[in-house]
Amino acid sequence: MNTETKRKLNAMLMHDFITAIEAQEANSSMYLPMSFDDRFNAIIDDVYQQRHNEKIQRRIKIAKLRYPEASIANIYFKSRSLNEGFIKQLGTMRFIDSATNIIIQGFTGSGKTYLSCALAKEACKKDIKTYTIRLPELLQKRSEEKILHRENKYLHKLASFSLLVIDEWLIFNLSEDDIKFLYELFELRYNRVSTIFVGQYPVKDWHPRLGGGAHADSILDRIVHNSITIESGKTNMREIIDSNKYKSCLLYTSDAADEL
Repeated sequence: MNTETKRKLNAMLMHDFITAIEAQEANSSMYLPMSFDDRFNAIIDDVYQQRHNEKIQRRIKIAKLRYPEASIANIYFKSRSLNEGFIKQLGTMRFIDSATNIIIQGFTGSGKTYLSCALAKEACKKDIKTYTIRLPELLQKRSEEKILHRENKYLHKLASFSLLVIDEWLIFNLSEDDIKFLYELFELRYNRVSTIFVGQYPVKDWHPRLGGGAHADSILDRIVHNSITIESGKTNMREIIDSNKYKSCLLYTSDAADEL
């Protein structure tokens, strides 16, 4: 590829094409025997894959996953009430097609947040517009935007995500304004998109924590009407992780001692 061609590709913001072409030139013994069409198709495949990977990484960055390394493949299923086959089925993201909500409920340390991040990451990998946020953070942001007269803009931003994950759901008491905002949010999302709710309290305890009035009835109806509940179980995943780290440390120490 000559300098002028490279300049024109740069001017057209086709830097990835330059990289793909130069990769072929560096491996001429592999590509020269190929026909022009085959070489051109290989360049298109490389550029497409590169752009796809970059797009997925942008999705993951925008999603703000608490555990960006989370993966369904790495979920610990042993001695837990989680159904591995069902979780993997959820990983296909078909539940979003029917605007189904997911409720992940369980004790502190039972792996709720990791599970929600693993599902959110699968959504990102399928190019689904995804966002994760803690409820206290969401409501704090709402208060800040209200002062700046941008509350409605923030409301519609949250409503626009095809998958919204709300962690620490109902962990703190809510003000009347908070409850009204949540009602408007779930009214906009109802039967259009999916939300994952992550928290300690079972659904039966939600009504009083949502104020116990008409808004609580309406919010519950819009969430629970078309939802799937997952109990993360009683296994303390933090203890298991700490135990595994301890075992790894012992193994490393033993190996190091053997080398001395």
